[in-house]
Amino acid sequence: LFGSAYVAGRFAESVGRTDRLVRIVPNGLRRAEFEPVLPAPERFDLLCIGELRRLKGVDVLIEALARLRAARGLRLTLLIARVGGVPEIFGPDADALVPADDAGALAGAILAMHEADEDERRARAARLQAHVAARFSLDGMVDGVLDGYAAALAAKRQNWGEAAERLSGPG
Repeated sequence: LFGSAYVAGRFAESVGRTDRLVRIVPNGLRRAEFEPVLPAPERFDLLCIGELRRLKGVDVLIEALARLRAARGLRLTLLIARVGGVPEIFGPDADALVPADDAGALAGAILAMHEADEDERRARAARLQAHVAARFSLDGMVDGVLDGYAAALAAKRQNWGEAAERLSGPG
């Protein structure tokens, strides 16, 4: 079981393709995680989700922010870099992702988001929330994991049955 097609692909590149059962089951989110968070007026908050590792692009974020020192009062909806399995999360809006490892592109995207129409930002956020809520539900994750284990068990039982037939010989 893999949490994304990206991780499954990385596994295949590193370890090799397998003839075993492979299932992709996205991580799930609880409904409460979609409750709106109202920003404080006249504030700018920046949230970076991910480990503080070069792989996650934190160094690129810091460089982009350094380029924007003079930009005050930015209000953002959501900006994310095109890394790992992130395009799978964004689905139909994956084209809005910022190229990885490009501080200039990230700084430009921050400014573009700041200059975008508020209704446009809200519409984009609502589309993304609807997509993520439909594709990454906790119930869907649990069902996917259970289905994956059930399929693996069924395949194993079939292999056991075939092995037993070979051992018992012609009938």
